[in-house]
Amino acid sequence: MRRLLLLLLCSAVAVIAVLAPGWGTIPVDPPSDQFSVHRAWVHLEAIAREPRPSGSPAHGATLAYLLRELEGLGLSPQVQEAMETIAFRGGWRVARVRNVLARIPGERPDDPVALVAHYDSVPNSPGAGDDGSGTAVLLESARALLADEPPPRDVLLVFTDAEESGLFGARAFQRHPWAQDLGAVVNLEARGTGGPGMMFETSVGNRHLIQALRDATPRILAASYSVEVYRRMPNDTDFSVFRDRGAAGLNFAFIHSGVSYHSARDSLARLSRRSVQDLGDAALGLARRLGDPPTGGWRGADDAVYFNLLGSRWLVAYPVAWAEPLAILAFFGTLALLGVGPRRGAGGRRGALAWGLAQLGFIATVAVIFAYAAGSLFPHHDYELLGMSSHSLVLLCTCLTVIALGLLFHRRLGENRARPASMAALLVWAGSSLWVAAELPGASSLLTLPLLAAIPAAALARRAKADDPDAHRDRPFWICCALVAVVTIALWAPVLSLLGVALGRIAVPIASTVILLALGGPLAPVLGALAPVTARLPAVLAGIALVTLLGVHGLTGHGPDDPVPSRLFYVLDGEAETAGWYGDDASPWSASLLGDNPTTTTLPWAQRRWELLRGDAPIADLRPAEVEVLGDRADSDGRRLDLRVRWSFAAEAAVLILECDQGLRRVTVDGQPLDGVDQNRVRVSFVAPRPEGIELGVEIPADGSLRLESVGQLYRLPNLGEGAYPPRPASTIPTRGWLSDSTFVRGVFELTTGP
Repeated sequence: MRRLLLLLLCSAVAVIAVLAPGWGTIPVDPPSDQFSVHRAWVHLEAIAREPRPSGSPAHGATLAYLLRELEGLGLSPQVQEAMETIAFRGGWRVARVRNVLARIPGERPDDPVALVAHYDSVPNSPGAGDDGSGTAVLLESARALLADEPPPRDVLLVFTDAEESGLFGARAFQRHPWAQDLGAVVNLEARGTGGPGMMFETSVGNRHLIQALRDATPRILAASYSVEVYRRMPNDTDFSVFRDRGAAGLNFAFIHSGVSYHSARDSLARLSRRSVQDLGDAALGLARRLGDPPTGGWRGADDAVYFNLLGSRWLVAYPVAWAEPLAILAFFGTLALLGVGPRRGAGGRRGALAWGLAQLGFIATVAVIFAYAAGSLFPHHDYELLGMSSHSLVLLCTCLTVIALGLLFHRRLGENRARPASMAALLVWAGSSLWVAAELPGASSLLTLPLLAAIPAAALARRAKADDPDAHRDRPFWICCALVAVVTIALWAPVLSLLGVALGRIAVPIASTVILLALGGPLAPVLGALAPVTARLPAVLAGIALVTLLGVHGLTGHGPDDPVPSRLFYVLDGEAETAGWYGDDASPWSASLLGDNPTTTTLPWAQRRWELLRGDAPIADLRPAEVEVLGDRADSDGRRLDLRVRWSFAAEAAVLILECDQGLRRVTVDGQPLDGVDQNRVRVSFVAPRPEGIELGVEIPADGSLRLESVGQLYRLPNLGEGAYPPRPASTIPTRGWLSDSTFVRGVFELTTGP
């Protein structure tokens, strides 16, 4: 009976830990001073109807909407216009930025709290989640704040521009007077269209901020391991700019349904109201709570280790200074544990550990083979069924298979013969705990706490074998087994469930390794105790995994709910006086436009040299850019050219490539100098150029000549006349990126030697 109860406890903890973050209800009609996703949804319906990349007409309409709504709340919004330049992949990016800013007066104007979200989207994506959700949350939070007593500090509403192009709006805001005395920053993002709201990144010294988060909202997921991981990843959000400038703050997002990220699937039809409510509750609560900082401000002297209890919204936190002492205690406790029982010589211990590592390696090899075989069943990566991506499905089935292998291995060998593997797993776990506590202290709870809980259970299990086998039925042993099972599963089940969502296929070997080490290490006493009632469990788990994979494989296929991504765009080459369709033949629609015999080519002006298919296309009524020479001066030091590049159509983005065989000495773009220019070729991509064109300042040697290649971009396919080509059908969507479903117009301008 006790074994059955323990098995049920393990299962219940795993299910609750994974599902609890999604539990909860949405308030139907909350008070006026509380956040309401229903009120925020009105803004989303206005914002997320179509893609709004910076420079597009929809982007301009969104800017006007923000100004109207903020003025309607009685605020005095302002538009911060600026030019920003960054070095990028051997070239430069320049953006015309239009941030929308507003200030809600609090009891004190100093150390204001900034709520940040970007209002642009990538091309071809309505951006309902990324970041229409954050934009709507800021508007609704502003309404709720104004319906209540003034907050302790002023609250800044920062709607940044051109985040998707390179965090340009956040960079520009750092020069604004309001950015000079920030008390704290709350940034809102999304990398999907569903799932619980998560606080996944903080500034350094976050202990006070975590306490504030715990006070401000009970409905948010947060774990310090995510901060450790994200700090070491190349990914950036607007929060990165504030963090690098030394601001204290928190970064929020939801990440489920990641196949929607940066695609046409990121729409209102797929967006979860629960996810938006989570972000809204957090933003509004923190706007009030962060206005009351501790002495010395929110950036404390140290970090905290924190995690949600059993997948719920309750935060457990303790100082990061405890991480290493706890890991050292667990490590030496493990060494002491492995010395209990019959004595062995050093050679015997080394042999046992080597045999144990070999056993673990065998199971790991089988798990990896299964994972690759499972992944090959899916015809493409962007598949989703019942809210789970193909990565998550493969991960789930792999986890079930690894658990089945571990149970089968332990049962077939018996506890004594499986002990070398347990010894090896426990030592690897303990050593990893020490390393993680030193290098990634925010993640130390995942290893140290299960190890501390496992030591008493493992000690009782070994004594039982050495002295009295019936000791397995003693109450202390069962209590210890229940404790280690609850701690290990409660900590790791939510992590493993998120790995497939966050990391994709990379998560499979990570999850397999963790499960193997957990089964052989902290959970080994539990496996031994459950052995009599788990005879058929390995077959059941493996069967569930196999049936799930084969069943999902039979259901895969593109349709209205799962359209196939395909790339197609139009290029008009003014120099060659030709036009063509470029892309891939992933869908019948794109293949039909590329023709029966497309050629393989690349785009010489693109930053990445993808191999693309090309088919001939009619020439659109579009002209390459005109280049006007505003000034041409030469002296003994060199030649100075002032040029204006202007298109006859409203270019929404552009690429300029300047070449001079004698070397380019200096280049400015709309007055912005490109630092470090001393080369023969310079590539500049421009986001949201002004309607009157782009002004260039170029310095070259006195006897130098200049070649200027210009490519203007529209975020839509050209108008070639009615019936010239069929529109994109519902069965296919544009691929992610900045090329698909766009029109590019190329031209070349050459200026020979001498003014």
